[in-house]
Amino acid sequence: MSFDKTYAERMLEGLCEANLVSLRRAGDMIRFQFAYGTNANPFMHIHVQSSYRVTMGCKIILASADIYQPNSVHLANQDFVFSDFDWTIFGENRFDETVQSKILPILDDDFVVKDIELSNFGDLKIIFKNGYHLEVYLDTSGEEECWRFLNTQDADIYLIVTGVGIEK
Repeated sequence: MSFDKTYAERMLEGLCEANLVSLRRAGDMIRFQFAYGTNANPFMHIHVQSSYRVTMGCKIILASADIYQPNSVHLANQDFVFSDFDWTIFGENRFDETVQSKILPILDDDFVVKDIELSNFGDLKIIFKNGYHLEVYLDTSGEEECWRFLNTQDADIYLIVTGVGIEK
């Protein structure tokens, strides 16, 4: 296996001009969902199982480790015991809190994909028209899946990126 940048760019072409319409998680797998228009049903999905971050300017808004950190309510509680913290419960961690309070409220017509960049390793950077960036980094040297892209309207548009390239 190896990373075929040209092939990956071809698979991701449809993302340009698409709106980010949803951001969810299943366990610690993050799902960025896209469509054309803010109220449309998402049909393009990026599933992330490696390191990522969402930035705006010089500020990190959301990052992969946030899912394992307690939300602000827990941190403000003097009686909070970290060993009792369960990140898997929806709403209990920093990721869920940030998505609910800072990301979902601004998913509008300006959260449109402006450009996509890929490194020679398969790291992904999505630049949105509103200045936000989504950066996904491969964090393994093995065959473990780092991220995937799929288009539910076209089964031929499917991309799985691992630490050693594209799984075909």
